[in-house]
Order: sequence, then C-alpha cells, then structure tokens
Amino acid sequence: MMALRLFPDRAAVRAAAKRLQADLLEMRLYSSEPALMWAAQKALVRDNVRWLALLLPPALILGLPLAWLFIQLDSIYGRSPLPVGGVAVVTVQLKRALEPADCRCTLQAPPGIAVESPLCG
Repeated sequence: MMALRLFPDRAAVRAAAKRLQADLLEMRLYSSEPALMWAAQKALVRDNVRWLALLLPPALILGLPLAWLFIQLDSIYGRSPLPVGGVAVVTVQLKRALEPADCRCTLQAPPGIAVESPLCG
C-alpha cells in the first residue's frame, strides 16, 4: 500500500477520479440527449484511460513482488493432493443435456475411491 501513497501524483489521481464521477453524472443527467450522451461516454473513456495511466506505475511496482509471492504460494497450496479420506466433488460437462431416460449410466471409480451419491438425482 505504500507504493500507492508514494509513487502516483495523488492530486492528479484525485482530480481524475472526480472527473470520472462528473462524467457518470453527466451521462445520467443527459440520458435523453443522444449527442450529449455520446460526448459524455467518450469523455468517460478518455478520463478512465488517464486515471489508469496514473495508477499504472504503482501497480507495476506492486505487481512484481506479488507475482513472485503468488508463484511461491501456488507451489504450496495450489496443487496439493486430496487428503486420505477427503471429499471431492466431480463435475462433468456433457455435449448435450441428460434426459431422465439417460440416467442408466453409472460412475465407476478405481479401487480405494467410494462414490457416495448417484450420478442422476
């Protein structure tokens, strides 16, 4: 959070945020006028890009250490196997929806894995 305080021009970020609010209010005020609405939308996009450009340097500064941290945490928590006796939900995507008459199929699991609920409920 310190990078958000030190690196961007806080007055410029605050001014850009206020311009964004003004653009949104302008769109609401002139919703019945297509030409003014189009101008307000263009101003909103322009001011949004300006606001994002002001926040890009701290985002990059914070992004590098966080990317390293996420890689480290993923190696610990991201791909851990199921614990013995743990419960898992298996989701299947089919090409077409199952009809009630199609519920003759069964889920076959290898030895050591128990199927606790039927395939079709």
